[in-house]
Amino acid sequence: MNYKEIMEGEDRTFIRDNNIADIELHMLDLSEDKLIDLNNRYSSACNQDDYIYANNLGFIEDHFTNDLWRLIYACKSEDYNPQHKYVQFDGYKNLKSLNTFSVHDLPESAFCIAEHVLDNASIYEGLNLIY
Repeated sequence: MNYKEIMEGEDRTFIRDNNIADIELHMLDLSEDKLIDLNNRYSSACNQDDYIYANNLGFIEDHFTNDLWRLIYACKSEDYNPQHKYVQFDGYKNLKSLNTFSVHDLPESAFCIAEHVLDNASIYEGLNLIY
């Protein structure tokens, strides 16, 4: 059986599932920075608002320039700690901070994201998820 016959036959689902499982395993090995990059690329591709940002002055300047009241309102949440490394907006545009980021913090299941990576490989170039 050649590659074309496999990809057109019943074995295609088996091969696809194995590729998704491989991507999920590679996701577990990503550094925190690469995992955040994966999260942000996925969020952008799916038009979701689940971006993770560095919790620093640059973030404040980029999102709250000339709007001190909006900054104060966004920081009032008990989910925000200015000493954490990362920050994201919750559904109400309040800030939520994180000190670590893992596969379990992704906005969708690892399987869903791995499937998206497989179907949209060009978006995820440089993350070395597909071999």
